[in-house]
Amino acid sequence: MSDYFQDNKAEALNNKDEYSQGARNALQALRQSVNRMKVEAKKLGTDKDNQELRMSIAKIIKDCGEMFGKCKRELSNLSNDESQMDEAEKKRYQRQAKNFMETYTKIKASFDEIAREISEKQKLYIENARKKKAPTASKRNSHSHDLHTNEPNAVAIEDLTHKYQELDEVNIESDIIRERQEDINQIERLMTEVNQMTIDMATEVEAADSKLEQIHENARSTKENTKKALVEIGQGADYQKKSQKKMCCLIWLIILGVGAVSYTHLTLPTNREV
Repeated sequence: MSDYFQDNKAEALNNKDEYSQGARNALQALRQSVNRMKVEAKKLGTDKDNQELRMSIAKIIKDCGEMFGKCKRELSNLSNDESQMDEAEKKRYQRQAKNFMETYTKIKASFDEIAREISEKQKLYIENARKKKAPTASKRNSHSHDLHTNEPNAVAIEDLTHKYQELDEVNIESDIIRERQEDINQIERLMTEVNQMTIDMATEVEAADSKLEQIHENARSTKENTKKALVEIGQGADYQKKSQKKMCCLIWLIILGVGAVSYTHLTLPTNREV
């Protein structure tokens, strides 16, 4: 039976070490992804702002989401109670979970700041693009009217061809606006999910810590009550010894008293004879 419990304890410790290492690796990968996200975010609004950059940022954001999820799973496993471990070991792993949670919170704060920066730059791009698009759309209606009401000549056809090329560019710009809006929606969805994950993790870690503290408090109370009980038992033993001593003295007094009465009773007839 002892070997069985030792094997279970060893397995529990091994699992906790794996969860701890998993959380450490996930946090490191998350930090790296957030740092790459920060570098790419600086390029938005510059001459490097293109579809390739947007795709790169979208991939990094997706990686961050996966790493946030992995951190949550590993920290949850690390915070879960393992009855096979002793209190010192539970406290050690719980302390690790709290430290990891602090690191996670700092990385998340950086992620939120960068995500807001990306979202604001994307919104600014969309706003400017829509301002450019509005007058061009008005021109399209005008040129279309000219094409159908006036007899075209070579110059007019060339001019209209150029204008329609501009309109094609507007359509492409519309697609880009739509894609950037989708990027904004993706960021906002992920931020909402990460916020909920953070709340859940913080609650789990805090609950596990409170539970462990309650166990320690119960252990301290039990120890104090045991000491108190031992003192009371000792006092009771002393009292019992004193009571036994008093009882012995009382018995001796009774014996002496009975002996004195018996002696007096035996000697009285002799005095009458005299």
